[in-house]
Amino acid sequence: MGKFTNHTVTLGGKKYGVSIISNFTISQFQFRPEEGTISFMAAGENDAVGFARIAVPKAFPQRLSTGRVIFLINGEHPELTREWADEAKAYFYVSHRGDASELTIGLWFIAVAVAAIALIVSIVVVFISKKKPRRSPADRELRSWQGAQTVLP
Repeated sequence: MGKFTNHTVTLGGKKYGVSIISNFTISQFQFRPEEGTISFMAAGENDAVGFARIAVPKAFPQRLSTGRVIFLINGEHPELTREWADEAKAYFYVSHRGDASELTIGLWFIAVAVAAIALIVSIVVVFISKKKPRRSPADRELRSWQGAQTVLP
């Protein structure tokens, strides 16, 4: 099903429980009562579709100045797939992409690319330094003439 996380938020001096079930790892949970916003980071596999079922007490959204809860996952508005309520709780089912993990993958890719470029540059430098310089025909003739020994009687 998914991982369960429970959080407590305070609104108007009263505490409310917020529970989240998600197939991604939830972190950095925040509640901003003045905006009516619940936000959190969701990390999962790169480009995977994530889901979250968020449950709040039924009276909670009505006590917000906006009259409804606004969700932000990884700084973006997720797609609200379904919303329902029972006698005690209001439920919100949302889906989103695995953006948080893309940052990690992106930084890893950059590190590997830099290491590969450094390796290629060092191989080219070694290859160039080992290569013998070519001499022109005039240089070769001059060297053979200088190397000849003259024997005097």
